[in-house]
Amino acid sequence: MVLVSATACGGSSSAPTASAAPALQPSGGSARSIDYRCVHGRLGAIALSVPDLRKLAESLNPVNVCEYDGGLAEVTLTVNCDNGSPARVSLRAVGGKLPATASASC
Repeated sequence: MVLVSATACGGSSSAPTASAAPALQPSGGSARSIDYRCVHGRLGAIALSVPDLRKLAESLNPVNVCEYDGGLAEVTLTVNCDNGSPARVSLRAVGGKLPATASASC
């Protein structure tokens, strides 16, 4: 998992990194822009590397983008369907997180 940018961030208990290098925008087939809505209504977007859309929860939940806003309510992202056309897929969170079985596909 690679967190590259966020429109809004919560706190973190991890120590700061020694590198001041900027994060790189994900690229390639695993790069995803994910729109999210928090339980308390805050909206945002985050860019993540998500190698397997069947395991979206494994990539997004540890980031905890809605840590101070009541938890995650919903995410929306664009996926490519089997026929090659893109589709917007929305997934609802349960208990403030995406369920482990959440899958983004057409």
